[in-house]
Amino acid sequence: MREPKLREIDHRAFLRRLNPIVEVYAAAMRPPRDQLPGRHTIMQRHASYPGFRAFVAERRGALPGLSGPVRGFVYGFHGGAGQWWHDVVYRALVEKGGPEHAAAWMDDAFEVAELHVHPDHQGQGLGRALLNALCEGRSSARRCCPRWTARRTPPPATCTARWA
Repeated sequence: MREPKLREIDHRAFLRRLNPIVEVYAAAMRPPRDQLPGRHTIMQRHASYPGFRAFVAERRGALPGLSGPVRGFVYGFHGGAGQWWHDVVYRALVEKGGPEHAAAWMDDAFEVAELHVHPDHQGQGLGRALLNALCEGRSSARRCCPRWTARRTPPPATCTARWA
């Protein structure tokens, strides 16, 4: 079997791969199948957000230029007021430390929205590689903050660190 290749894809390529991406999500998260159309719609909407960036881990195609099945994916975008998760986290951070604390976290933040690897391909470093690729080159002015970090509340600068 050929090793997966990490590939950055734009929003159009993301939308073309959306069905296999949702299948990876389903295999990794095991939600009730009736929730998948809603997840598809959410991911489709996310692809239109400012600063959308995505990577996939795909099996190398048998022919140059052809991609194989998606093994994993990650994507994010510039979070902002009016987006559901941004507003949830912002309110929680205001409650925890006030408006300045929330602003330090959320002003000009890049939100890592989804990161999933198919269970058959977990434990091989794909998730770490996908996350590092997505966050590569992010400055502190545009932090790369996975959704789960807000609950742990490390200093905002740690969001740009590489995950070992």
